Amino acid sequence: MQNIEEFRYCLGDYLVLSGNLKIIVVLGAGASRAFSLPDMRSLTNEIVEKYRPFRQTLSRIRASVTSFGFDDDVESLLSVLEFWSNPKSSLLEAGPFASTLGNLRPVDLKIRKDFKKLAFEIKNYIVRRCFVNDLPVITKIESVYGRFFRETAQKFNLPLCNPGHGQETPSLDIFTTNYDNVIEEYCRSKGAQVCDGFKETFRGNYVFDVNSFPLAQTDIRLHKLHGTVTYLRLANGQLDRTPIIPQTGPLKIGGQLAFPELIYPGTHNYISKEPQLELLFLFKQALQRAEVVLIIGYSFRDPNIVEILRCAVNRNKSMRIYVVSPSAKNVIRQKLTPQRITAVPVGKTFERFAPGTDLG
Repeated sequence: MQNIEEFRYCLGDYLVLSGNLKIIVVLGAGASRAFSLPDMRSLTNEIVEKYRPFRQTLSRIRASVTSFGFDDDVESLLSVLEFWSNPKSSLLEAGPFASTLGNLRPVDLKIRKDFKKLAFEIKNYIVRRCFVNDLPVITKIESVYGRFFRETAQKFNLPLCNPGHGQETPSLDIFTTNYDNVIEEYCRSKGAQVCDGFKETFRGNYVFDVNSFPLAQTDIRLHKLHGTVTYLRLANGQLDRTPIIPQTGPLKIGGQLAFPELIYPGTHNYISKEPQLELLFLFKQALQRAEVVLIIGYSFRDPNIVEILRCAVNRNKSMRIYVVSPSAKNVIRQKLTPQRITAVPVGKTFERFAPGTDLG
């Protein structure tokens, strides 16, 4: 995590974490399963089924990545597809050591246009699949998250986003690897403010400003570590927010073609790309001060996040970690115990989880 340490010195004294950080919440795909959104395995199966003409190609890639010990999910598939979309650029960013990993010669590093097209199509599918826009789903989000936020606020005596308005939504730091807009939809429906780090500089143009988080003292502060479906990159290079995603046809905003901004473990520019570098640093800083870390539906497949958590455990001895998942004990044994990270399992789905009674 050398890049994060270097970034720390670049920030200097300008960045101050918001809130008292009694508790931070980490959300994985399992937290969104109750809202008809797929976990990583289900999403991978959907994509392999949808793109049948590429089934043989995808099968070869999956076999290759598993032979090296990687998960054969859609994020691994995209990592490989994007490498061959521009292999020379990927190798330059990976560093000289990559030249020793196989028998490839520079002449072999030819751009695979079919891989580039497939990666583009898969990312468009992910955006459509993970963008919540259906009223029944939003109603369930309001119910499940309403209870979760209310009980969490009461359990930890957290300040509220909008006291006096009948909505017990706590001002809270949330870190998530999910692309979906579940939290954003909850806040919109409840009238709670959410800070995601992006600010509008002029109409239809957004930029990431890391210093917006400490200014959002009465908001939910949402850190989307792997990107989001709510912002798309326009053909002119600007970033714009999309209020709706069409189910068919090209992604467009205001008539302009728009492209997903998704990041995933294994991509060569993951921890050097804005805003991922800044968000990972904020995650590290938050863990060093948190009393309780509540991890819901997350499988710990991002090695950067696991490493940050491991370092934080060594520095913050009083921090308590809870893992909420039907398979919490297995997740802890396989992913955390080898890293000497101690966590308390809560063997429940998110919609059945009750912070008031399930946390010690």
